[in-house]
Amino acid sequence: MHPLLESPRRILIYVTAWLPILALLTYVMWASGKMTWTDGAAVLTPACAVYAFACLSPWYLCGAVPLRLANWQGLLATFGAAALVCSLVLVGGAWMTASALVQLKVLPGLEQRLEGHLGLLLGMGVLLYLMSSALHYAALAMIDSRNAERRAAEARTLAR
Repeated sequence: MHPLLESPRRILIYVTAWLPILALLTYVMWASGKMTWTDGAAVLTPACAVYAFACLSPWYLCGAVPLRLANWQGLLATFGAAALVCSLVLVGGAWMTASALVQLKVLPGLEQRLEGHLGLLLGMGVLLYLMSSALHYAALAMIDSRNAERRAAEARTLAR
């Protein structure tokens, strides 16, 4: 199990850490034109809620392929494909949310305004996934370091 999912407190901290990312994505969509802040937030909030948990998947890839043993071409291909697939989750979630809001007549024309931003959203999703992968590798390195320190302390204790 992913360490962030071990306690409700960790899940809450993780979800809270995604709020600035949601604000950044909303800003980028607003700044690129045709979308208001309300449009961006309405479309991206549910999509980011799902995507935040999709970005936990690199934990398992990073654990299976340590950097010190990695074939760089294979590593780039694996994480590139995973980033693209997971980014499609973000884009699909945004599109489904926009479609639902149009169907409910809450924000008419939202699908057309979102259409021009799908490539941008896909690219941002890929970058977020790759950043998540790097953070997972850093977390695994910290865990390995703590385990090495613990083993060294145990060895010193046994030597005495």
